[in-house]
Amino acid sequence: MRLVASLAVLALSLSFTSAASASSGLTRKLWVLNQQGAPSVSDFFQCVLGGTNWNDLANTYAAGETLVWGGMVQRNDAPCTGGVGSTAFYQCAANAGKFDIAQYDVLLVIIPDSGYGGQNGAATLTNPVSGASVALNVAFVRTSPDPMYQTIYGGHEVFEAQTDGVSADCCDGETSTGGPMNWCSQCGPFDNGQGACGKYAPGGTIATLGIDTIACPNATYHYQRVSPANHEFDGTCSAVAPKVTSSNPCANVPAADNGVYCGKSSQNGFGGGSPNTLYDCENGWVASTKTCADGCAIAPAGQNDGCNAAPLDAGTADGGGAAHDASAPRPDASTPPAQDDAGPVASSVDAGEADGGANGASAGGASGESGGCSAGASAQPGASAWLLVGAALLSSRLRRRR
Repeated sequence: MRLVASLAVLALSLSFTSAASASSGLTRKLWVLNQQGAPSVSDFFQCVLGGTNWNDLANTYAAGETLVWGGMVQRNDAPCTGGVGSTAFYQCAANAGKFDIAQYDVLLVIIPDSGYGGQNGAATLTNPVSGASVALNVAFVRTSPDPMYQTIYGGHEVFEAQTDGVSADCCDGETSTGGPMNWCSQCGPFDNGQGACGKYAPGGTIATLGIDTIACPNATYHYQRVSPANHEFDGTCSAVAPKVTSSNPCANVPAADNGVYCGKSSQNGFGGGSPNTLYDCENGWVASTKTCADGCAIAPAGQNDGCNAAPLDAGTADGGGAAHDASAPRPDASTPPAQDDAGPVASSVDAGEADGGANGASAGGASGESGGCSAGASAQPGASAWLLVGAALLSSRLRRRR
């Protein structure tokens, strides 16, 4: 659980273990009743639960569970503000959201309050849909003067609720003795700001409170780093970052190498995908995709990949009957493509958008229209064939990949 403490620099929160018992390997849902908080809290959790290493870190704990997105209800009339942290408070929240809660799900309640931080714990509630009695991991977080603290400490409380109740405290700068937040008995001493956990506190040698940012597909959010189970109190604070999945092969592509990758590529950390698909990688996420009817081709380093040109009609010959070569040379990497704009898929594929389905946010974009670069028959096959290849490259609207 976490309680609020006032500091000169920032009012923060404390926590101690009070999580419902669970078994490693469980997959459960996160439900959020948002009372006057930022609507973007939904997008943040769908991003980190659905496309990052968040759940991998949680599952290093014996009681860790994977969370998928259950849903959020926005209630700006704030129906549940009495008895904050009590069973009645959380029952009010479950009823107000009409959440179909199940055993060991996590329920987060955002309350209108100018303080910082929150608490996590456990409660046995009645499912407002089925009437069943269920044990839940629960938490609340305050709206705070700045909405970024809703994701910083909302994330903190949710991670603790799905693990052991204290798994984010070290990175918060909490300590056992000394320093401004000396209420975590497992976190060790402040030690003049050099303690394993105390160094993250105000006045410590790092003094960041473990706060970092993550660039999600729709926005960049602040969050608080967390500790893996085998380094819970030694000062190890792990970043939350996109991870390679079947829907997001772009996770390891650096921002400096944003651009369009063929599914067959392994350049710049691209994780590989469908060999007939182009992936527009932007800041570690799939912004959009395009299916190539005749497969895609890997361009030289520094250029966007593109679709193969469709072969000429069977009756068209080049001199001695040679068919059109789909692997015609591309512009040299040092020479800008003919048209340097939004890339080969931008005109036909909408950017990917987070989807609050049962498995959280999907980092991948919507599948684009089928097609490819087609070339028609030519009355003068020699030079005209090369002109058609140039036209095909121009129509794919290549832009340089940095």
